[in-house]
Amino acid sequence: MTKKIALAALAVYGLASSAIADSHPTVTIGGHFDTYWGYVSELTPPQGIITLLALDDSTRRDNALVNETKIIVRADGKLDNMYNIKYGGLIYLNADTSDDHYDDEYNAQQTMAYFEGMFGRIEAGSYTGASHALHVSATQIARGHSGVDGGGIDSDWWKWINPEGDIAAIVVQHILVPQLYTNNIGIVGITGVNATKITYFTPTYNGFQGGISYIPDIESFGTVDEAMGVFKYDTLAGGGLYKDILEGGVRYTGKYKDVGVKVALVGQLGDNKRFTNIDYHRLRAWEFGAAARYLNWVVAGAIADMQHSGQEDSALGTSNWYWNLGLAYENGPFGISATYATSKGQLNIAFGTGSTKSRVHTFGVGVDWQVAKGMKLYADLTTFSLKIPVPDNDPQAGNRGTVVRLGSLLSF
Repeated sequence: MTKKIALAALAVYGLASSAIADSHPTVTIGGHFDTYWGYVSELTPPQGIITLLALDDSTRRDNALVNETKIIVRADGKLDNMYNIKYGGLIYLNADTSDDHYDDEYNAQQTMAYFEGMFGRIEAGSYTGASHALHVSATQIARGHSGVDGGGIDSDWWKWINPEGDIAAIVVQHILVPQLYTNNIGIVGITGVNATKITYFTPTYNGFQGGISYIPDIESFGTVDEAMGVFKYDTLAGGGLYKDILEGGVRYTGKYKDVGVKVALVGQLGDNKRFTNIDYHRLRAWEFGAAARYLNWVVAGAIADMQHSGQEDSALGTSNWYWNLGLAYENGPFGISATYATSKGQLNIAFGTGSTKSRVHTFGVGVDWQVAKGMKLYADLTTFSLKIPVPDNDPQAGNRGTVVRLGSLLSF
C-alpha cells in the first residue's frame, strides 16, 4: 500500500469511527503544516576545512522555501470502572513530498501504544523515552521555528549549514544539539531517538514523578524486518554504538506563592557494542535542569555530562558535556525568547596528543504570534560558532554564521 493510499484509508477510518457512537477507542486525526523561508550566512568554505568533499557557494544555495507536513492519528479509550483505566496509541506520519527534515524516509516517524491507570502509565513502541519526557532545560522554552521539534538552539538550524567538517561530517565531531545521547538527533538520528522501547511512568505524588525506559538496541526501530537486521555485536552506523540501554529520571513540579518551579534529574546508561579493531566507552550520561515561572516570564537551564559516551576507547580528553540557559516572555498570543547553549564534544574522532575537544556555541532569538486558533506566525535567528579538532600544529578549523527563518505553522 502506498503512502497516499494509507493516509486516505486512515482518514476514512477516522471519519467513520467518529460517526459510530459506541466505537471504542475514539480515533482522532490531526497534524501540522509548517511552511517557512530560511537563509544561512556562513564561512564558505569553512576555515581550515579540507575542500575535497566540502561544498562551496557555487553548489549550495544560501536560502530556500521549504515545508514540513505531519499527520497524527490517535486512538484513546477508557474503561468505565473504579480503576480509571485508559488505553490507546499514536501514529505520527510523515506526509510531505520528500523525506522529512531529519532525513526520515519512512511512512511513520513514531508509533506508540499506552496503558494508564492508578498504577501509572506504560508506553511501548518507536517513541521517545522517559529521560526525554521528564527533562527540564532551556530547549523547552525556545520560541520561534515551528515549536514542534523545538526552536532556536534545539531546532534543525544545523541542517542548513555546510555539512562537511575537517576529515568528517560536522555531526560526527560536534554536540550540535543540547540533549542527552539517546535524545540527540544530531548524534543518533531521528530513528535512534525513536528506537523501540518500553517505558514506565509513576503516578505524580506531591509534585514528584519518575520514569524509566528500556531500549534493546539504539539501531532497532519499527517492525521485525528492521529489528532482525540489526547486529548485536557489530554495526556500521556512527550513532548506533549501544545496546541494553536504561534511561529515565525524576522530576518535581511545584509552586511557591507566585513562582512555579520545575526541577529534573535524568540519566542514561548502556552497554557498548563490540567492534572489529575499535572499542568504545560505555554509555554514561546525566542532565540536571531547572525552570522557574513568574507571571509571564520563565527562565530555564540545564547542565549535562555525557562522560565518554560516543568516544573511542583510545580517545584522549575529558568528558563530553553541555549547558544551556534561556529566558522567555509570553503575553496572550505573543511569545519571545532568548536561549544560549554551549558544548564540548569528542565523539568518533580524536587527533594528536592531549585534549582535542570540538566546541559549539549557539545563541537563538525567537518570536511567535498565534494569529488564530491553530495558526501561528514565527521568526527566529540562530547564530553558531563551531571549532573542529585538527591534528597538532595544524590551523584551527571551524565554521560560524547565522541562520534566519520566517514561517507559519498550521495545526489541525
